[in-house]
Amino acid sequence: MERGDLKWGDLLMDVPVKPKSKSPSPKPSPKEYTIEDDALEDYIVPDLTLRRGIWENFPVVLEEIAPVGGHKAYAVKWHRANLKDWKQSRSASWDEFMEYEAFAEFRLLHSLRSHAHKYSMEKPKDDTEIVRLVALHEPANAAVTAAPRAAAAAPAYRGPELGPKLADINKVFPGMTVWNKVDGRRGESTWAIEIRGDFQRRLKPAELEQAKRDLDAALRASRYWTVLRPEGDREFVRLEMRHA
Repeated sequence: MERGDLKWGDLLMDVPVKPKSKSPSPKPSPKEYTIEDDALEDYIVPDLTLRRGIWENFPVVLEEIAPVGGHKAYAVKWHRANLKDWKQSRSASWDEFMEYEAFAEFRLLHSLRSHAHKYSMEKPKDDTEIVRLVALHEPANAAVTAAPRAAAAAPAYRGPELGPKLADINKVFPGMTVWNKVDGRRGESTWAIEIRGDFQRRLKPAELEQAKRDLDAALRASRYWTVLRPEGDREFVRLEMRHA
């Protein structure tokens, strides 16, 4: 009553005293939504157990550099042709198309962090590199003491050109493959390619390996197909039809 909260009239009327209202606590400001959040929303990390999974899922090349801590190491750089082509053929949204390089980089680094048992990441040397990788599952050759030279660019493909139909593969490599349609990205035609068992039995091991290398080179050089990593032991590769 001395504070002024209670008046004589209120006391007589037995009116309950209302406590003074407190100022509401300020609400935390909402988290700012970033391109990285957009890139990683509902993103499924691909299998990068094998090194080839990196360049099959991301438009990059790996150049071997000096070993680190007794393990092989690589500089990861953009594969500029694939970066341009995949922006057109693999973007799943307008936002991804507009920020394709940023999306690819965020997803690459996120996927590599998810494979920390296989790779550790080092800072890039300069702006030509995205990141440097130490392959923890690849021991370096103890005899190598100097930094190896970066791998030379692969020579231009000079073999037969594959057409836009699966049957064209069989024309160039008769009796070698069979294919099955499989689930892929929404709206895209994806096929699993296998090497026929009778074809494998006919050839000597060295001949078979050379035939596989020739087929792989032809598929990767084709302007009609994008080569994806295989699923399971039976598959040689997966193919996704490339948009003209």
